[in-house]
Amino acid sequence: MPPRILLFCTNFYRDIGILYVLSRIAEAIGCKCFIACPETVGSDHVRKWDPQAVFFMTAGRLQPLSKLFPKAKLFYCAAEGGEEYIHCDELKIIRDKPNYDRLERIYVWGNNSLDHFRRCIADDNLSHIDESHWTPGGKIRLNGTPKSDLIRFMPRPPRKSGSRKINMGLVGAYSFINNKRGDHPLVRLFDYPCRVENVKGLLNILQAQATLLKELPAESYNFSLRPYPMENRKVYAKVKHVAEGKLTIDNSLDFATWCLQQDIIVGVLSSTALTIHLSGASYLNLTDLCFPGNPAYSTQYFQEFDSLYRDATPLSLDRLLELAQAPPAKVEPGKRLKDYLNFIYNLETPGSAIRRIAEDMAETVRAQSQVTPPGFPLPLLRVLSECHLTHLRGDSYTYFSHFFNRKRLHAEYNQVVENILNDRPQR
Repeated sequence: MPPRILLFCTNFYRDIGILYVLSRIAEAIGCKCFIACPETVGSDHVRKWDPQAVFFMTAGRLQPLSKLFPKAKLFYCAAEGGEEYIHCDELKIIRDKPNYDRLERIYVWGNNSLDHFRRCIADDNLSHIDESHWTPGGKIRLNGTPKSDLIRFMPRPPRKSGSRKINMGLVGAYSFINNKRGDHPLVRLFDYPCRVENVKGLLNILQAQATLLKELPAESYNFSLRPYPMENRKVYAKVKHVAEGKLTIDNSLDFATWCLQQDIIVGVLSSTALTIHLSGASYLNLTDLCFPGNPAYSTQYFQEFDSLYRDATPLSLDRLLELAQAPPAKVEPGKRLKDYLNFIYNLETPGSAIRRIAEDMAETVRAQSQVTPPGFPLPLLRVLSECHLTHLRGDSYTYFSHFFNRKRLHAEYNQVVENILNDRPQR
């Protein structure tokens, strides 16, 4: 009986690429997989499918998933936040002994994550976890970050025949003022007054990107904006530049797909820096222009990338326009940055981080789980889930329908799957 693995998607645009590729890899090695979202995961038919393993990428979902699937083995890898100690999602789990004990496996990105664990164990005086837990064969596995697979194994799409325009990508960062849930910015600022300074920075980004759109000619540039995962993409249809065709709003599933289509990318430093760097695009760094003196950007992670892009960091809108028309040559990272990125993301380990997870889950379930038939056949489960979704709103950032996305998923990720299965990294 094939292992049954439930893959839980918390944030559609953030998670779906990793989960779809993981499902395909797991299926290739003999597993049955189903991707559930918050709208479907608690339904009777999903629970009666009786998954033997559940994989998730947001620490806060551990308790609900544990209650829904008490017999399943739980596997976790953080989707984001592993760069800095303050944002390290795994720490929410290891600080809580019952939650930690419930997990079968934690896949960590790199040695940086293990340093976070050591610090947390010392600071919080934890006695239920020590370094023996991440020795070979332990509960905690040094694995690499799944998101790096998507850019490393994704082929570069061909350029449009005969096009000589420069593809300029604008990284969206406006979820606080353009939230998919429809929260009005006024209400959010009253509720979160600490975010006022952040919103000022967002408006600076908006001004910088709008200036590029206004001043640079459409005859020479193709402009594309990639919204933040939790943004309301429909709002952009009302933007004048979109209506007139000068700006397109990217609707690809993956940030990596979009990056590989750009010649120049414009935005502030964030955890997307790795994907942008690996894409090979030139990068115009708006951080100092839009968030001058902001202590959030003083951490080692941001400082390392800031050094890499120092010559492409404008301090005025005039300088931004100059750089957009004549970007400096892309600087290759030195040994220091390469070592640092490997310390965080385990990039130098051969093979695929996603494949390692799939193989470990399959092996663990086969070795430890009693083989039992599912309560529902997988095809019926998918049909029932789609019927369940028809009664729900489809505009939340968590909503996932396999039926409506299957062609897009295959088109965007099929070659990634093939490259992983055949160990053909593209960069």
